[in-house]
Amino acid sequence: MLIAAEWALGAACPPMLCTGGRPSDAARLLLSSLHASSARVRHHGDFDEAGVQILRDLQWRYGAVPWRFDVASLRAVLHRSARRVPEPPPATLEKAVRELEDSVAEELVIDELLVDLRAARDHAAGGRGRW
Repeated sequence: MLIAAEWALGAACPPMLCTGGRPSDAARLLLSSLHASSARVRHHGDFDEAGVQILRDLQWRYGAVPWRFDVASLRAVLHRSARRVPEPPPATLEKAVRELEDSVAEELVIDELLVDLRAARDHAAGGRGRW
């Protein structure tokens, strides 16, 4: 994701952090500092049990909010990639990933994430505050 964002937006890309899975101590220190300064932390990861566990940990510790990392986003990527879409929609992301035959890599939603990053860049360029 970081490389795709760099290629698409270059220096105009909003700040991003890739933890490569569970955050290291260094990443946690940075996230703690961001949280203490009231920065908004958004999280997107792989649609699997570990990805959801990481999200819940980041929510609890740093007030992170999901970034296209919910049941609706998972269902959209499953539909686009012609994979089985659970019906009815599971009530929680935890239940949704348990129903998957295989995990869904975050790279399958790069286009949508880049749309959001472009909007954030344009929003910041217009002086209209934070994303």
